[in-house]
Amino acid sequence: MFFWSKGLGRSSYLVMDLGTEEIAVEDGRVLLRGRVSKPVTWSYTITLEAEDWDDFFRVAFAPETARYLGRAERFAELFGLARFLGRFVVGYLAASLRAKLGRGK
Repeated sequence: MFFWSKGLGRSSYLVMDLGTEEIAVEDGRVLLRGRVSKPVTWSYTITLEAEDWDDFFRVAFAPETARYLGRAERFAELFGLARFLGRFVVGYLAASLRAKLGRGK
């Protein structure tokens, strides 16, 4: 992903090791916590609230997204995305169940 960072002073390609993050549900929000590994190392938290899901799925199912992922050279990326989404769904369901049972993390 490309981010502008005042700390880095330029637009930089940040490597977020998706698939290694912690997934939690707190106060009705889905939290992804992980680490950026390059070009700097820092922790991040992505917060997804109920309003975000409509936008998320609108982008995920847009024709442009399908064309991008449908290219033959993207097969490995598509496989990785499927693995991440599978892990995310399982993690989300487990975190939701723990939250409903009052067991936190």
